[in-house]
Amino acid sequence: MLQQIDASELVRPVPLGEVRRFEVPDVERHGGWMLARIVTTYPHINNRNVVGWLRSIVYQSEFMFLFLDDAVALAEAVRANTFSPTTTVVERWVWARDPKNKEHVQSAARFYARFKTWAKHLDATQLVVGEASDVPLDMIEAALEGKLVERRQKYMRL
Repeated sequence: MLQQIDASELVRPVPLGEVRRFEVPDVERHGGWMLARIVTTYPHINNRNVVGWLRSIVYQSEFMFLFLDDAVALAEAVRANTFSPTTTVVERWVWARDPKNKEHVQSAARFYARFKTWAKHLDATQLVVGEASDVPLDMIEAALEGKLVERRQKYMRL
């Protein structure tokens, strides 16, 4: 005799507050404030360009694009240089919907644990953080459960 299965048991609902990877529908659903922030941060591009770019990276394995109700994060796996066999994970941004709202910033801090896990999975040797984040460095250190090391870099503006 076949047992009847309730369809609701087959789909696991996503609990509120769970960190999730962005998918194409999420760009439209959750992207309003994020798109405004991207265009403000990078004024040389417009909403249409941003949406196209976001859609193109959502399923690429080199990117980890995450969201919560009040925060978004993007990290990229890169090679330090062409001849380097090691991977570095670089935070592109970790933004809170309202950077002045303590709860939004605390939510955003949760992304760093996911970045660390992903970096370890990729056998990355470095995780670069804090360059485009609404999360203070002490909160990033706490989320990563480790000490951040500062690196100095020399460059010339052109």
